[in-house]
Amino acid sequence: MTKIFSAVLLLIFCASLGAVDMAELADIKTEEISSNLKLNEKQTEQVRAIITSHLKAWDSKMQEYKSDPRHLMDLMRNLQSETYAQVKNILDDSQKEMLSLYSKPILPDQNVIFLNQSLDLSADQISQIEEIYASYRPQDKGPEKGGGFPDPEQMEKRRKQRQQMLDDIRDLLSDEQKVEFDEWQAEQEKQRPENMPPRGGVGGF
Repeated sequence: MTKIFSAVLLLIFCASLGAVDMAELADIKTEEISSNLKLNEKQTEQVRAIITSHLKAWDSKMQEYKSDPRHLMDLMRNLQSETYAQVKNILDDSQKEMLSLYSKPILPDQNVIFLNQSLDLSADQISQIEEIYASYRPQDKGPEKGGGFPDPEQMEKRRKQRQQMLDDIRDLLSDEQKVEFDEWQAEQEKQRPENMPPRGGVGGF
C-alpha cells in the first residue's frame, strides 16, 4: 500500500514537469563522487559517462511512463543498482572501500531531480538535500500490519519524521525558493487523494 501512495504522488508531480537538466545533474554528481572517492582524471570521465547515460535513460522513460509512476520507481531503483555496479567496476580496492561508505545514491535521488526542476538548486543544496533524504529514509522502513495502512501511532511517527525532513530541506533554501517550495507542498496536499496518508517526499521515501 505504501508503494501505491508513493506512486500516486510521483504521478502528480511528473504531470507538471518539463525536461530536467540532466547534464547539469550529471556534472554535479560526478564532481562529488570524484572528490569523495579520489578518482583520477580517466575514472572521473568514465563515471561522468556512466551517470550521463543512465540519467538520459531515466529522462526518456520519465516522459514515456509518466502515467505509470510505479514503473518509474522500479526503473530508478534498477538504474541505481546498475550505476553502482558499473562505477564499482572501474575502482581500485581502496576506492571500493570508500564507495561502501558513501551513503548517497550514485545517481541523483529522484526526489532531488524533481525538486531541482522546480527550485533550480545549487550543487551544495543538491548534495545537502540528498544527505537529508538518506538520513531520514532508514527511519521510514517500519512494518505495516496486514499490508495496508500502518497503525495510528506509526502513522503519526511517520508524519512527524516527514515534516521534520521537509523543515530541514526548507532551511537550506533561499527566500525565493522557500516560496516555490511552500506552494509545491500546498499543491501536493490539495491533490492528495482522499483518505491517503500525507507523504513527505516528492515520491515518498
